[in-house]
Amino acid sequence: ASVVPADACLGVPHYPQSATGQGAIITGRNVPSIVGRHVGPRPTREVRNVLSGGSLFSELTESGRRCALLAAYPRQYFEAIESGRVILSTLPYTAVRAGIPLFTEREFREGRAMSADLSGTGWYTRLGYTDTPVYSPEEAAWLLYSLSRDYDFSLIEHWATDYIGHRGTAEEAAAQLELLDRIVGFLIDIWGEDDGLFILCSDH
Repeated sequence: ASVVPADACLGVPHYPQSATGQGAIITGRNVPSIVGRHVGPRPTREVRNVLSGGSLFSELTESGRRCALLAAYPRQYFEAIESGRVILSTLPYTAVRAGIPLFTEREFREGRAMSADLSGTGWYTRLGYTDTPVYSPEEAAWLLYSLSRDYDFSLIEHWATDYIGHRGTAEEAAAQLELLDRIVGFLIDIWGEDDGLFILCSDH
């Protein structure tokens, strides 16, 4: 493994935010510096203008590579987007612009996509679903590994930690980080030398 220290502020004063942080990850450009500030949680028009200039998703799909945003989004998410109440966040926005479809409840139930918390627990506890999959850390790691085999590049945004950081308790945060640590630990154990590059990073 290689551990690379990074300045989450990217040289721009004040607290880093999701939209510009994700933009920097998916485009390779210093989005906060380009727009002159940190923006989040959703990309403003000026941020979307930068994202529209190309992303890892668009560059890879244009070269014939198969890509996916592995997160599944519930019905409520699409309803909110269609109603205009909210706009797509940075990663779904760049995926859609690249012609990559967003996964739904159907793909999640079929085991072809994952929940944002990786275990599926959030669909049960926060969204009110009572019959969607819930995975142990080892099962979640195996699913993420097997899904990644179907693509040249796949990405999943784990925003459960962000949600708890804003609205949860210290106990919930510790439990979420322990769960993530176990999943990543299992994933590292099964990831082979010829399986490609596995990158874990934070947007802010």
